[in-house]
Amino acid sequence: MPIDERARQLLDAAPREPVAVLSDANQLLVDLTDGDSISVTYRAMCIAARNAASMEESVEYGRLAAEAAHDPVLRREGTLSMAGSMAYVGRGPEAIDLLDQASVGASGLIAAQLLFQKGVVAQLSGEYEKAIEAYNRSNLVFTAENRRDYVAQVLHNLGWIYTQTGRLKAAQEALLEARKIEAALGRHMEVSGTDNNLGLLASYRGDIPEALRWMASSESIYMENTESTTPQHVGRSEVLISVGLFAEAAELARQVAAGAHSARRTADEAEALLVAARAAFYADDPELSDRFASRSATLFRNQNREVWALRADSVSVEAAYLKEGASAELLARAQELASDLEAAGLVYASASAAVLVGRMGIDLGNIEAAGSALQRLTAVRTGPVELRIQKWLAAAMLRMADGDHQGADSAARAGLDLLDDYQSGLGATDLRAGIERLGDQMGTIGLNLAVASGRPRRVLQWMERTRGRALRYPPVVPDSDDAESDLLAELRRVTAELRQPDNVDDHRLIRRQRLLQEEIRAVNRIRTSSDTATRKMRLGDLLETLGGRTLIELGALGDDLFAVVVRDGRFRLVELASGFDAGTALSRLRFDLRRAARLDRDPGDVRAAVADFSRLVFAPLKGLSDDVVLIPPGPLMAAPWAVMPDLADATVTIAPSAETWWRSERLDGTGAGVVLASGPDLENAEAEVGSLRALYREARVFGPTDPGLIVGEAFRGSAIAHVACHASFEASNPMFSALRLGDGDFNVYDLERIGRPPDVMVLSACDSGYTDIRPGAELTGLTSALLGLGTKSVIASIGLVPDSRATANLMLEFHRGLVDGLAPSRALDAAQRQAMTEPDSYIAASSFVCVGGC
Repeated sequence: MPIDERARQLLDAAPREPVAVLSDANQLLVDLTDGDSISVTYRAMCIAARNAASMEESVEYGRLAAEAAHDPVLRREGTLSMAGSMAYVGRGPEAIDLLDQASVGASGLIAAQLLFQKGVVAQLSGEYEKAIEAYNRSNLVFTAENRRDYVAQVLHNLGWIYTQTGRLKAAQEALLEARKIEAALGRHMEVSGTDNNLGLLASYRGDIPEALRWMASSESIYMENTESTTPQHVGRSEVLISVGLFAEAAELARQVAAGAHSARRTADEAEALLVAARAAFYADDPELSDRFASRSATLFRNQNREVWALRADSVSVEAAYLKEGASAELLARAQELASDLEAAGLVYASASAAVLVGRMGIDLGNIEAAGSALQRLTAVRTGPVELRIQKWLAAAMLRMADGDHQGADSAARAGLDLLDDYQSGLGATDLRAGIERLGDQMGTIGLNLAVASGRPRRVLQWMERTRGRALRYPPVVPDSDDAESDLLAELRRVTAELRQPDNVDDHRLIRRQRLLQEEIRAVNRIRTSSDTATRKMRLGDLLETLGGRTLIELGALGDDLFAVVVRDGRFRLVELASGFDAGTALSRLRFDLRRAARLDRDPGDVRAAVADFSRLVFAPLKGLSDDVVLIPPGPLMAAPWAVMPDLADATVTIAPSAETWWRSERLDGTGAGVVLASGPDLENAEAEVGSLRALYREARVFGPTDPGLIVGEAFRGSAIAHVACHASFEASNPMFSALRLGDGDFNVYDLERIGRPPDVMVLSACDSGYTDIRPGAELTGLTSALLGLGTKSVIASIGLVPDSRATANLMLEFHRGLVDGLAPSRALDAAQRQAMTEPDSYIAASSFVCVGGC
């Protein structure tokens, strides 16, 4: 009896429309009586259930397909589909037995299909060469029979194996050809999987925006064709790891693992947990990393995927090393894992394990073991950027242990040069800042060597290698009418709604806000940059621009604080506080400042705390006066430098790096016009702007109800912009730090769209100058965004600004100084000195700093 055409249509549609196929198949089964038609229907359900139900259900449908068939070919096809699903739930040996039984007497196409499925089981088990052989043999038949669907599957799987084993050119050729065939056949779910693998491949080649574009395509196709709200694949998490966004990578991988667990896709769950473990390790959370890795290893072993389990074991060993330090037992285990992974042909996993062996060997003084392991890495020229960075880090550490300080310095520089190459192709600010995390330890090695040398010029150069690097690249400014523009407008609307008292805990709005932020990040991150960094500063350039000013660049190694002081062409290295926990001291001081601002308390205690902090930092530096350019380390950027007693005779400008200050000083400052804006929910904001309007009679003035987009457009190309409003700093994602304007939050993404920002930007708002320090010393927030865009000077707060006449008066005096021709730093200094004579104005005076050029 011929197969019911409806059953054939369901089988064809199963990969593309799995949800609909499951529903329609159940209805069709009621009408069918022919065993072969029933078999084809169950096989369609087996394939559909892999994406729209669970693998266990898929296995059951495959069993029913095999049992219902009268035709021996259909029986084998049912077994074939069932075996594929069994492999995904860890029943690989059982699947092989079934395939061997089904292969008896088989020939032609069905024999090739059964052989292909053996390749799938071998691939899931980590037996890659065996899988490649099975795929290539089966593909000869598929090609001869013009079965393009199976040809695409072979190419897809080969592409993934080639990627994992370092054969990137072959991987790209296979995956692109697979995608071409899948798209022509309308197989959307297969296209989704191939796009994910193309994304992973692009990240291994170093093209992060391209990788994220493929990942976005994969996730979009998958979620459009299923009812899932989370991605199926964990590839985007791996890309996020490669650019230092570890917490985000771990959370996404955890979500993918949870979704796979709910759908009982244990193979996908185990792989997602492995990636989550790696992300947690890089985020310095060894306990979470070990928990994920242990769970992952257990799942892999339950699925008889020993090679994958070894990868999870390797992460567990890394977590133990991070938590407990090196030991002889841990070193031996790492050596064993590195050898086993190398034997399995996993180039990148074995190289990562070799780095671990090298680091532990160095810690234990076993230089022979370290050198032997790290020698394996000399051929690693492709693959995840974090691996290639680790290669240079390990080389630097090994040379340090060997006493080759020059070689260690060279290796650390080479690693940071590699980061430069990656940064130059990234268009998104958060990716440029995040990737710096990977170079943090190399910066520490270089700085340690420089300080040990006692040469202040070398110390300054190494501090500059690790500060403000991402700010050397101009952000990619998109067209005004692109997709991101609409998303930002919608986000402003949602944030405005969330301000309403009745909506503060509205989960629908909160979820919508989170989803919009995710979409904005995704759109922004796929932009590439063809710009090279602005010309690097040479020390001669710095001396010429400094003139008679004094530059003090503070540095920290552990709890020891030091400074390089540059004045009149001379460089000095000065030891400052020893055993000084700068971050803790600043946190206490900021707490005192905020409490005094909030409670309108007498500032006497705050003055004492500021004096103590000043003495700890500046005690060895005497006679600081005139113009001082201060470059604090990241954790100290948000200190009240302007009111430090030891800087009482100086006019202070701060910057994230000496190079950032130098670039700001070189800006021509040819903007025209003044913009004055006040935000909502501040009692004195409009009065503050009103008093400034008397100074700038031609200014463009905006009030608490004016939309952020209109205000932002007015900023473009202006000479001075002053904004009195609330501000927020988003620690979880500083790119969403924002100014609160009339129609919602105006965040860093909005600022970057300005193109040419004001020459002088005054942010009379709480925390407007607060920045987040990321490992690698990259600062993110409103102030750093403006400096990166090309603002010459930013006047911003480092804490809670009193909403009082004291703040308004301080701002009025500052602008009077600007009108009289003073540079921004001198105008602010004069206003602060006058304000500090009044007790109720001290907190307002201490809350502001001049960042950027003088």
